[in-house]
Amino acid sequence: MLEFSVCGRSLCGIGKDAKGQNMIVVWNLTEVERGMLTVTAKAHTDVDVIAAALDPVDSARLVTCGHDNVQLWRVRDGSLRCCSVSLRGGQKRAGISDVCYKTTKETAAGVTIYVSCLSGEVVRIDPDLAAVTSVQSLRSDPSLVESRRPSSCISITAMAASASLFATTSTDGFLRFWMPDFSRVLIEVEHEEPLLQVVFTQDGHRALVSTAVGSLAIVDVATDSYRTLLRAHTDEVLDMAVSEDLLGTVSADGTIRIWSLETSQQLYDFSISGEVPCNISFRSSSSEFACGFLSGRVTVFSVPQAKALTELKQLRGQITGLAYCAGHEGTLCYCDQFGTITLYRTSGTGYRLIRGLPNAVYRHLELAPNALVVSRNGSHIACVGPSEYVVTVMDTAALNEVLRIDVSSVKLPSGAPYPALDTAQQVAFLTSAASHELLVATSGSRLLRFDAWSGKLLAQLQPVHTGACTAVIASVDGRYVLTAGDNCIKVWDSSLRTNVIPQMFIGHSSRINSLCFTADGASLVSAGDSVFYWSFVRSREQKSLDSNDVYRKPELQSNAASLSVHHLIDDIPCRDISTSLNTRTAELITRQGNQRPVTPQNFRQAFEQKEEKEEGKQFSVPKAKKHFKKAMKQSSLAQRRYTALAGQAGLKLNSVIGFNGNSRNNVVWHPETGLFIYTSGCVAIVEDLKDGTQRHLMGHVEEISTLALQHDCQVLVSASGSSGAAACSQMCVWDMQSLACRTVLSQHRTDVQSLDFCLDDRFLLSVGNYQDPKIIIWSTYDWTVTMTTHASYPVHTALWNPFRSCEFMTVGEQGRMTFWLLEENHSNRTLAQLSMHEPDVPDELLYNKLGNVVHFTSACYISDKHLCLGTSSGRLALWDTTTNICIMHWIADESEIGVITGRSERLVTGSQNRLCLWDAAGLTQLSDSSQTLPKVAVSGDMELEGYVTTANFDSALVMGIVGTDTGTLWYINWSENVHIRLVSSHRDKVTALVRCPGNGFITSSKDGSIRVWTLASRELTMQFEVAGQVRLLILTCYAFVLMAASSSVTAASCGFLSELQLYFIKSSKFGLGSNETIPEQNSEMVSSSGGRI
Repeated sequence: MLEFSVCGRSLCGIGKDAKGQNMIVVWNLTEVERGMLTVTAKAHTDVDVIAAALDPVDSARLVTCGHDNVQLWRVRDGSLRCCSVSLRGGQKRAGISDVCYKTTKETAAGVTIYVSCLSGEVVRIDPDLAAVTSVQSLRSDPSLVESRRPSSCISITAMAASASLFATTSTDGFLRFWMPDFSRVLIEVEHEEPLLQVVFTQDGHRALVSTAVGSLAIVDVATDSYRTLLRAHTDEVLDMAVSEDLLGTVSADGTIRIWSLETSQQLYDFSISGEVPCNISFRSSSSEFACGFLSGRVTVFSVPQAKALTELKQLRGQITGLAYCAGHEGTLCYCDQFGTITLYRTSGTGYRLIRGLPNAVYRHLELAPNALVVSRNGSHIACVGPSEYVVTVMDTAALNEVLRIDVSSVKLPSGAPYPALDTAQQVAFLTSAASHELLVATSGSRLLRFDAWSGKLLAQLQPVHTGACTAVIASVDGRYVLTAGDNCIKVWDSSLRTNVIPQMFIGHSSRINSLCFTADGASLVSAGDSVFYWSFVRSREQKSLDSNDVYRKPELQSNAASLSVHHLIDDIPCRDISTSLNTRTAELITRQGNQRPVTPQNFRQAFEQKEEKEEGKQFSVPKAKKHFKKAMKQSSLAQRRYTALAGQAGLKLNSVIGFNGNSRNNVVWHPETGLFIYTSGCVAIVEDLKDGTQRHLMGHVEEISTLALQHDCQVLVSASGSSGAAACSQMCVWDMQSLACRTVLSQHRTDVQSLDFCLDDRFLLSVGNYQDPKIIIWSTYDWTVTMTTHASYPVHTALWNPFRSCEFMTVGEQGRMTFWLLEENHSNRTLAQLSMHEPDVPDELLYNKLGNVVHFTSACYISDKHLCLGTSSGRLALWDTTTNICIMHWIADESEIGVITGRSERLVTGSQNRLCLWDAAGLTQLSDSSQTLPKVAVSGDMELEGYVTTANFDSALVMGIVGTDTGTLWYINWSENVHIRLVSSHRDKVTALVRCPGNGFITSSKDGSIRVWTLASRELTMQFEVAGQVRLLILTCYAFVLMAASSSVTAASCGFLSELQLYFIKSSKFGLGSNETIPEQNSEMVSSSGGRI
């Protein structure tokens, strides 16, 4: 905060230093007109500071207040000295809200200090005595309010004083002007929203008041008049759109606002409860606009009617691009973070869905809000996708592909290949009278210009910005190109000639999200931390420079165009950018500037020493069930093997019965495409849920421990351990179109515990088991290792943040958890860095009732700021990922939580014999500063057999597939409250198998069960549990035929003969001859291995 003295010769600033400590600085402004600004004094303080005021009589004195303290300061001999004021316990408990000075003749100093409290009390302090002289409780005056409410104490949020009046703001939205002795209220002004601050003008005749919704108003006390000066967003502006004389903006504060470009006044304000808008686009008629939201919702609004007209198809994730097509009245395109493009066209009064195209746009939130761009005539649309290396142009009639450009193959002007792999970041059309071209900004700080019809490279320019380019736009006449990056705007000549230096314009304090020209091209609007309205002045001539002029000052030699700030539409508090990705360094991820900083050099040295120490560390077998432990194997591969040529094999695998319940997260189900994959032994089974047909991925020689599928369903990775023929673990990369193995990755020495793809599928994360907890990050472009390190504990679960790229977290033994950040170097991928932060865990979460340390077994991101974590003691914990602090935790089960999956207000947990659906409404609104905690209740509960090892649900968490360690896969439907068995299998080794007439067979297992199966459908028909016996060693079936009477099967088990009644298979006779066989019905052969068939 900043505070000027009344005389204007001093300025006081209060903030935090590099170590996060509160610091007060006083500057001398007497020489500021000559360019000299000197520090008079500065000091650090350990108490919190929420407000400050400079003495109007003596500018060497000031007062500060915190929530429970008041400090008097004085500048003397170049230093700040402090004196604390002793407050009563009531004021401390109630909370102090503001402080101000008032000139008076009653004290020797000529001033009195007044402190306001949230309890409605005003504390009077004598600055000479540094003591409280009086306390007064303020009550509202019911005579001034139309509702005639009873008089009650008011909660004061801010206070100001003039020579003859006091002004207070309160949480009830009232601005009150009081007599000097607070005896009565003179004027009372009611607002619909809470008030934040109030200040008097120097003459004391007028007061300026600010509200929580971003508006400023001025009250003239003498004339009793009220006038709104401006309205503004209270958070970052995420996107904007211009249409004729209107400007539409959407912000993270949850509002959609329509402004007049002529007057810069707000005309309309729209909002939807619980939704945050992120994209906006006007229809050409200006009477309608469409808005996309973070939830995937798309709504069309009417400006004249000031209401929502219709809801379009909701996509799975955040809307990253949305645009109406000019020239094609009513054609609307939008896409989400998962790459799906949807095309709508108006049909009468409604909107008609034309086409939905999945996996068309590259999956990366950094593309928002400009993931889709439309040509000037509205005939074509361009986007980055399907991968980050490709730009695709489609027609807006039916989203048919017209052109595809590979950006990574573009060479330097010299003909040499670009030294690093380049990716596309932003796209824009450049349309002029003579050409139709495409502009592409890349991660390598290049700006490329292509012919939009042929894809031919016309020009390129480098460098454009030091950091990422966040927006690209061409002027209306096509003569200039404007780019946004590094918090500034650059204006380039559209020819992209290297001998013309661009002009650079500053004003934004953080990322610029969007650029847009007005219809006449005479003005430019930029949006980010605030909205700037620039006058775009175009010159008639352009000046070319020779090589000797390049190093001169740009403002003296570049005259392509100029920008001047016409006025600001809103003024939003700037965000602290000191904690950007470039300054996040090791040992912790510094967020919000509230944790101690660590230099990259110190971290790199400490991190390497830690790696060396952890690499050779040995861990005991984890006690948590979540950790994968390879099944005991009593067989080995043959030393001499024969592999048949293609098409000459005598045997071909037709189907597999069984699911490996010993593995973890080894089921993949994609609701949109219906893709269903699970594992059994060393085989991955791709099954069609409609007809039950199977296809098999065979390439492993050991038990598959886990699976991971890319978000676009194009690549599957399966992992198995090492032993025997496999010296290292095997990670097979499968192409899901051809079901062929692209490559095999071998880096882990032992089993792989966890696999996960990042949000944009650029990286694959793999973690080894307790014997070698190695963390490897793979590049999916060429499947090479990007980064590797060792965890300091056995990891049970590792997953990428689905809302922020390059962030992931791990949880494991002894209550350990770590947040990780991958910092990329786009020019040289080998220089990537990995930062980590291991947060403090509350003792009540870390220890169980017996005082033993628990293990963190599962985790799930439920929003962009919240993480839910499960423990071995059955507790669930909610963490704020912006501060890495545990917000709340509660007891969810009596056994270990093995699986968590959630979406916003719903949460599903799996444990021993239990699957729960939680109503988690309100959890995503919590922060570490929240005073009240919402209630979390179970809205659904199902009993399953065994410990839940894997779960996959749709985006609404209504339908899903769940696997347990009993070898069973269940179909779950919460709306109907049903669970249906999809796949069954034995829990232990199959000891015998006998074929029966009637297309069935019987199996026995060491798990003590006899099961009857139907061969055609692979369904379990009947199951017998052998009572009183631990294991069934052998089963012998002699003969079966269909008869009218009941049948029986005689089996030898532990030396006993058991008779089992089979009601659907009838027996004719029992034979003891060893040569009797059953005739073959067809050419199929059934074999058993382990617990599968």
